[in-house]
Amino acid sequence: MKIAATENYLCRIIKALGYESNLVGIPESFEVQNNEENEDQIDNQNEIQIIAQNRNSDNKLNKHNKLLSLPLSIENNILFNNLNKTNCDALFMAVKEKNSKEVKESISYIRSIINFEKDIYLFEYNSVKKILDSINEIGELLGRKSQALQIVKRNEGQLKSLTDGFYERIKNKRVLVLKSIEPLECYGMWVNDLISNVCAKNVITEPNNIGKEISWDEIRELNPHTIIVAPKNCTLDESLKTFKILEKLPMWDELPAVIRTEVYFCNGFSFQDPLRAITEGSIYLVSCIAGLNPGDITKRDSYRRLRWVELMRHKL
Repeated sequence: MKIAATENYLCRIIKALGYESNLVGIPESFEVQNNEENEDQIDNQNEIQIIAQNRNSDNKLNKHNKLLSLPLSIENNILFNNLNKTNCDALFMAVKEKNSKEVKESISYIRSIINFEKDIYLFEYNSVKKILDSINEIGELLGRKSQALQIVKRNEGQLKSLTDGFYERIKNKRVLVLKSIEPLECYGMWVNDLISNVCAKNVITEPNNIGKEISWDEIRELNPHTIIVAPKNCTLDESLKTFKILEKLPMWDELPAVIRTEVYFCNGFSFQDPLRAITEGSIYLVSCIAGLNPGDITKRDSYRRLRWVELMRHKL
């Protein structure tokens, strides 16, 4: 089965199942040859370019033939230009809700206007369970059912281990994970669900939206115990620079989380991607909520606590 996939995390699932050679349409921001060093540099913009996978003699991607573009959310009106040129046997698409009116209209558009006659498979991403279910669904489609089950069990085991190991330090703590600083916006969907999975409390419940704008007055009123700053598309260094914006907010120094230095800065890529949020973001999440130091259960210097940022602000 030759596959075109619309999202990075779907490509990662396919790659993890050993099926990457069958990817013939991928987001431009995804590198089949990616690794931990360059993955944080992925530039996952609102518009994703889908390309044909033409391999040269070195088995690398030829990225000159851009075939289609689509907004990040399938629910928007999308133009899959030249989709048929990928010669794929199936299109894998990530959606919030399979049966929504917007998705049905988009599928109708692809069928009637683009004249795409191949199979279309939809995978929901609005909760941890649905993301893990997608791994099993893709595994079954690709004949990799046992491998998919192992991946799911491993991730379920990691979440349970994190929760059990630090339950007393994280239970019922109110948590806010910021997706943007200007404007202020918090994460929803899978990040909300991850917070609940580790037995903490998300101060903003957004099960149906990837993000939600929030005012500084609202944040002060909600009074979260822990604030994690992980702006979308930002490396850790870029995230740290947002401190100079945050410290200028009215009464910043009076916020209890600030007084206790329970504000943490992380890279955004580990939260904005559904699969990475489960595999990596969950570890950062628990580390920050539990008040652990970078390096305890994460890579050294993988995130920073407010006190360190205040001391190093002259270098930001």
